[in-house]
Amino acid sequence: MKKDQLKRVHIKIKGKRHEKESKTIILKLARKFKLTGFVSGREGVVEVIAEGEKVNLFEFLKNYTSINMKSKIKEILFYFKEAENKFTGFSLN
Repeated sequence: MKKDQLKRVHIKIKGKRHEKESKTIILKLARKFKLTGFVSGREGVVEVIAEGEKVNLFEFLKNYTSINMKSKIKEILFYFKEAENKFTGFSLN
């Protein structure tokens, strides 16, 4: 795979009482789309660093945002940049 096809997305999900559910969903989706990185959460914020093919990252985001947790999620912020290739799998921190 060409290096320019690999991207990194940094996501912050803010809300109330969603951390455990969000982390579980994110972990499953990351594995489904063959992403590497991690998810962690504390005090109303879940943070995700994920790397993979650009198309898979977009599908990951699309799938996550389509899940009905609207009552718990206040805001989702994300940005893309070049992959750093620091991860070998996807983990829950």
